[in-house]
Amino acid sequence: MAAQSLIGPSVLRFAAVTGALALVLAACGGEPVEQAETAQQQAPAVTVADIEADLTPLLAERYGEAMLRCGMTDMFAGGMVQSVLQDGNAFPCLYMSEPESRDVVWVDMLVLMTGDDTYGVHVTREAVATEEQLTAMMEAQGEEFGGLLEPTSDPEWLYRDGLTCADLVRPVTDETAPGPDFVGYVGMPQIVDGLSYPEVLYYFYDNDRPAGMDPDGDGRPCTEFFPDAEIVAFDDSVRQVSGTATAWQPTSPMVTTFDIRTAMAADGLPPNATQVDCSLAGPVSVGSLFTCAPRLNEMPELPFVVVVEPDGSYLSVGPGEGDRVPVSPELYRQGLSCDDLSAPLTVDTVGDGLTVPLQEAQEMAPELSQEGLDYLGAVMYFHLNGQPSKLDTDGNGWPCEQEYADQEIDEARQMVKAARDRHVTRR
Repeated sequence: MAAQSLIGPSVLRFAAVTGALALVLAACGGEPVEQAETAQQQAPAVTVADIEADLTPLLAERYGEAMLRCGMTDMFAGGMVQSVLQDGNAFPCLYMSEPESRDVVWVDMLVLMTGDDTYGVHVTREAVATEEQLTAMMEAQGEEFGGLLEPTSDPEWLYRDGLTCADLVRPVTDETAPGPDFVGYVGMPQIVDGLSYPEVLYYFYDNDRPAGMDPDGDGRPCTEFFPDAEIVAFDDSVRQVSGTATAWQPTSPMVTTFDIRTAMAADGLPPNATQVDCSLAGPVSVGSLFTCAPRLNEMPELPFVVVVEPDGSYLSVGPGEGDRVPVSPELYRQGLSCDDLSAPLTVDTVGDGLTVPLQEAQEMAPELSQEGLDYLGAVMYFHLNGQPSKLDTDGNGWPCEQEYADQEIDEARQMVKAARDRHVTRR
């Protein structure tokens, strides 16, 4: 397979790609389960932001300066990941040029947490082109999009659940494809090979570590199917990273995204969908935020999923649900007041969730200058930032009630109550 470890040798592949900014405007909420004052006594936890901060200099040295976003690689099930990370978590990352850059950098990666503070990176696709090379390719290919079709197999989208090691190391077939809608993908250049060892690891984590793939229980599945050198190369790429977030979220080691995927599928899927895919694999914590979507041969909406209880109870809120389009709490920096949250974003309140200047983002998404967080978004901000007491002056677990209408608060509480009543069963 052509995909490689980030630390191994590189082969530059040239591509003509088009870039566009996609602002996800959604918000979710949960109930408090532990006070921030207690959390301050805990050790720092590793989050996706810490992985991004550690990886960016390495990628810049190898590929040149670009932008790294994790949880956003897959155009179908990707979106956002914010979570305290644990052994077994996995998620995609994309390193790409800024929109105004004519030099193309496009690198797809899988990040796999090999411990609570160690991770490995596997590059699945890479494309690098100078302005001259890009121009030549565009003239040769006309308007066609091309270049990123390296032989690689997406373990999340192109293989169904419940397969064996022997199924995964060969090309996808009608029997191993997730459903009839995906039969047309069989034979495409991207999937001429089976999964590489790191991609098998991703499948292993995503499917809740099935014992049949790891009979000796050492956490390294399907080793008999891969050369020792390939396994050692990934092991040698593992890096240690320090956490900067306070681990206020109690963990849920017995609940994984596979369990949540299964519960969401049981709630009902479109007729042509076979299962649910999420942008985070592995165990979840209270406060974990990620996107999930039915596996469809089309672009679905990406509802946010936020875990609100240690038993895995989750709240799912799709884009635009509610009376108005909610602005994502991810776009606001830490330390804000209730007045700040209920007002539109400004240069003083915006955090690092925007990838372009605020004025440019407002031109593309006018709601950024017209709306602040709805109440569900304010609740989510409250929990994502350790439940600061200044947002909940009466200490009842619900922030900023003075800034919002009673009806909006009641609707948010109903949604959170429904989530708390939806307990996830570990399979």
